[in-house]
Amino acid sequence: MAQFVCDFEQHLRQDHGLCESTIVRHRPPLRKFLRHCCSVGVSSFPTLTGKDITQFLVQHVHDQSPSSAKNMCWTLRAFSRYLLCKGHTNFDLSSTVPSIRTWSTWVVVFSRE
Repeated sequence: MAQFVCDFEQHLRQDHGLCESTIVRHRPPLRKFLRHCCSVGVSSFPTLTGKDITQFLVQHVHDQSPSSAKNMCWTLRAFSRYLLCKGHTNFDLSSTVPSIRTWSTWVVVFSRE
């Protein structure tokens, strides 16, 4: 999985022109997501669903500061788009990740559960 994280970072660097300090911020939430939702490796990518992403966010959104939680959403949205771009999935899962402008509403909805 470490090689896959490197490939994703290379994609962010080359295809999106992100600087190294921005790319580094993606590492912790991506590794956490991969451990939680993709423990069997790359072969689990085609079976990922929006529900998997949402469940992960619900379980981990309160583990960190609001800023870090927003960064986690940013990472998952970028990673979802990467999976589609590279053909690891046939569906754009990025729409299942709440955007920053809807973040406060999303937190309120899930904190009631």
